[in-house]
Amino acid sequence: MARKNRVTVLDGVYHVTARVAHGAMLLRDDKVKDRILGWMRDIAHFSGVEIYAFCIMDNHLHLLVHVPRVPERYWLDPGEEPAAYAFGMRPQECRAPIWAPRGDTPPASEGDCPRQEPSTRPPVGFSIPDDEMASRLSSLYGHAMARGMASHWARMRSMGCSAAVEEEKSRYCRRMYNLSQFVKTLAERVAQRYNEEFGHRGCLWQGRFYSGVVENVGEVLAIVAAYIDYNPVKAGISQSPSAWKWSSFGLACSNRGADSARARAMYERMLGCPWMEAKERMEAIFADRLPDDIDAKTLQSLYDGCEAKDGYEDDDASVDATPDADPDGNGSPAQKRVSHRRTALRASQVIRTGLWVLRKGGYVGRSLKFGERVAGMLPAMFPRQGMKSLRLCMALSWELPRRAA
Repeated sequence: MARKNRVTVLDGVYHVTARVAHGAMLLRDDKVKDRILGWMRDIAHFSGVEIYAFCIMDNHLHLLVHVPRVPERYWLDPGEEPAAYAFGMRPQECRAPIWAPRGDTPPASEGDCPRQEPSTRPPVGFSIPDDEMASRLSSLYGHAMARGMASHWARMRSMGCSAAVEEEKSRYCRRMYNLSQFVKTLAERVAQRYNEEFGHRGCLWQGRFYSGVVENVGEVLAIVAAYIDYNPVKAGISQSPSAWKWSSFGLACSNRGADSARARAMYERMLGCPWMEAKERMEAIFADRLPDDIDAKTLQSLYDGCEAKDGYEDDDASVDATPDADPDGNGSPAQKRVSHRRTALRASQVIRTGLWVLRKGGYVGRSLKFGERVAGMLPAMFPRQGMKSLRLCMALSWELPRRAA
């Protein structure tokens, strides 16, 4: 059965979740988490992506990842931007890639076996200089291998085989500036090294990773990052987000040299402000408690209870609704639920729940209008049935806690 199309957009930010098979606590050991931290940093350097926030739990990972545009200095054609964000992971035998023309002619067959029509993969469209490519490969395969590749390319160029060098480098370029390729490379590295170093056998990960598009504005990014950093507290294994050593916020608040400095730089890039201001904003979100008349479990049921029927309203719809809007008390449960959500609760309080939209993808923005923009940013040949993955997603209107005047 063909897999559902993964929604990726140009210059996108994504909330990614990857879970260990059967919920096993295979990442509980501190040494495992420390190793994953290093692998995340190395593979992000190779892939050309930015990690804005992360949290390594005992049986799953959370990441907030920015997949930037391919820098213009790498473009092969100055007038055509490479579509690296649209490179797919799906095998050609599963379904036609998103860039292939869609016709009505059925595939030819030989005997009882259908024969797939050949499809043309999109051109890479960019190339990275030899020295920088060697630097990226060193993060993935080690310095010795990278030096050997650089020497090999230099010899081939001296023999007039530059085209062969570029073809070889293009295979690595296809793994860059793409969300699926980044997570695939990270998951493979963690699984291989974990099995080698800790004697594990079998599959480490539980199926595909979940990903959701996040609106690239500081207000939204701060809330999603807070949701990620709050996971250890919600799970009862840490007293505060800053006390968990294997989250971006905990690492930034600690004194672990270069690792802490890199984590602080992540928040500075994400929120566009100095670290101390970013820290204050994050702590304000963590401190924004739930109202006394509702707990996290009830709150989660209120939000998740109307996925397809009601969805999440835009800010302009029912903004003035209140739990007392039905004086006779005969309003439907859905109406009461929506009203309570929209007026009494803020997104900074919702980080204490495990909302479907944050656990399994979707799009996350300040309003439902962001979902319309996501649809407009999809590749031109994105299969129409893939739009279902947007229609079934829910959106939240984010709001930071109000500061005292």
